[in-house]
Amino acid sequence: MVNLQPCDVIFVKRRRDPTFKDRIIGKLVKWATRSEYSHVAYFVAETTTFEANAFRFAGYGSLDEY
Repeated sequence: MVNLQPCDVIFVKRRRDPTFKDRIIGKLVKWATRSEYSHVAYFVAETTTFEANAFRFAGYGSLDEY
């Protein structure tokens, strides 16, 4: 595991268990940005992240989702 510090940016390629909508949106973002990453999250502390996804509210999540 990487030693993350608060406010570190986590570049996300895909979620652990993506929904169908997450897979489609992720592929569109990767295609539009010509990147291998679909979005980013910020590391908060321990296993907590903060992120904003397309068509979702911004909020806290778990590091286990990646």
